[in-house]
Amino acid sequence: MKISESPNKGIFIKDVTYIETKGTDRLLAAMEKGNGNRHTGATAMNAESSRSHSIFTLYVETSEE
Repeated sequence: MKISESPNKGIFIKDVTYIETKGTDRLLAAMEKGNGNRHTGATAMNAESSRSHSIFTLYVETSEE
């Protein structure tokens, strides 16, 4: 993945998915979807070795509505 920099966004990773959620239900659904996109496969050292990695970054904001 390509790391880029822009005056508006700052440093960011190109072509990643950003999802804004409100509440834990939608957050957990997004994490499950991302986890479902990962692939595993057997190696000589591990029967379910990860073939991909996931990074979840949470930005928590609070408000009084």
